[in-house]
Amino acid sequence: MHGKRWGVALFALMMATPSAASAAKGPLLSLTPERVSNGHLALAGTPWRVRVVMQPWVEGQTATVRFYRHGHKLRVVNLNLTMSPTGKSGMAVVAFGTSKPGTIEVQATHLATPTAIQLVAKPVRVDVAALRARPGARGSAARYRPQRGGSAEEKDLRHRIIHGISSTTEGNRVKIASVISSGG
Repeated sequence: MHGKRWGVALFALMMATPSAASAAKGPLLSLTPERVSNGHLALAGTPWRVRVVMQPWVEGQTATVRFYRHGHKLRVVNLNLTMSPTGKSGMAVVAFGTSKPGTIEVQATHLATPTAIQLVAKPVRVDVAALRARPGARGSAARYRPQRGGSAEEKDLRHRIIHGISSTTEGNRVKIASVISSGG
């Protein structure tokens, strides 16, 4: 009987405390990187952007977005939030690009006003990859922007790397034999 009372008391206590889902219904500020691969990868020299969303929508609100690399502030942008198409949130988009590779951390804040409390968005990180492709390189840099100059052998090697073609001598002999036998 004593154990039942504790169970009932524990159940009543759990029902009285708010859950994490109900706590998340308050004002919210969020960041979403756009025009990046896999949600976090951008190429150096290509612009990408960050969408800032504040819920609920309140007229005349602003947000400050900051971009950092290795703890050094690169850029600060003050944004006026505009109403979203649904009318339930305010949003703004800010473009950013850098020619240097590295990890960019994006932070956003909304200072308290008479109609809205202070909000801080969870920071997001975007990895900026270099656009150099050296012989033997693989990955996004080799696929998106192969180097131009160089000898014919280097150009052929880059072509083989980009398209995943084997560069062994036996493979070359088989390919040459098939071209000759087809009359091409």
